[in-house]
Amino acid sequence: MKPEMIVEIVDYVVGDDGPLNYVLTRSQEVMQAYGNVLGKLLAPKNLSTLQVAYNRVREDVLNCLNLLQTTEAEVYYSNSLMIEKKLMIYFNALYSLGIVKNSLIAMMGLSPSLFTFLMRETPIIEKQFIINHPGCHYALLYIIKTHSEKHENFVANSSLLIDKNSLSLVAEPATAKHTTMILNIVTKLLNVDDLLWAETRNLLVDWIHGFVFALTPDVLQHILDKPETIEMRAALLDSFVRHSLPKKTQLDNKSFCNPEVSVSHWCAAITSHRIRHFTLLRRLAVFNLVKNGRPKVTAKFVKRIFEQCQSDCQNKATGIWQATPPVLFIR
Repeated sequence: MKPEMIVEIVDYVVGDDGPLNYVLTRSQEVMQAYGNVLGKLLAPKNLSTLQVAYNRVREDVLNCLNLLQTTEAEVYYSNSLMIEKKLMIYFNALYSLGIVKNSLIAMMGLSPSLFTFLMRETPIIEKQFIINHPGCHYALLYIIKTHSEKHENFVANSSLLIDKNSLSLVAEPATAKHTTMILNIVTKLLNVDDLLWAETRNLLVDWIHGFVFALTPDVLQHILDKPETIEMRAALLDSFVRHSLPKKTQLDNKSFCNPEVSVSHWCAAITSHRIRHFTLLRRLAVFNLVKNGRPKVTAKFVKRIFEQCQSDCQNKATGIWQATPPVLFIR
């Protein structure tokens, strides 16, 4: 197919005069069908088609994100719902591209790469976006998480693992800074996780959990004291103090649980996530930041504990004491 024809087809599907604005007012089935067509245009089977479709979608996504940040209340409230619907359709299509395992096209054939676009050009860490559009924020974070997990070379080629001296004779891999960027983004989101949906916060912890437990003990030990990792561990420690839950809550107890299956599943999900959170804290030796006497971290940790104990949230205070190793207080 000639390039001119490809552009014409893509512009018809994605362009300003295309069917998307009409699709947004139709049923869920119609929107899903449109999303499937868009996903096929973004399939990495034909590079020329993908590049045209990707650039057009990227352009429209950025335009939608900019529109959501408008300060005019009347415009904001009248258009935000339609803009969010449009973004969700685009995110769904980009997800189909993001889940392709170890795709060289997604990493090298697109400019900017999908990872760079999602991590650097979107408001993934901006408070206004997090607070006002939590659904879009969750979807965006989910795509980035999944895309990163599908590309093992993000970690294998990371500058955190490669000796700088060994790079003197070869060019640094294009993905060398990706893991560092992930750690920085995760840290910034952990620092504002009070603003996140509970589901988004769980997604964030699951991302860290998957990343950390995929590393061998030797590799993990190698990066544990890197500045980027220390900052992430400190943010995780602070997040733990803010959101800790006890090993058993009322909803965990069968005598208090609603017998309905949905509630039981909710209880199981809460318990499962709490266990994953605690195992992550131990895997990253997060409490060693306090035990080894890093003054700022220790002072912040102790202050947070007393704040939680003085608050009305007994569950959080109980969770802190149950999860914190006793050796921290027996010194």
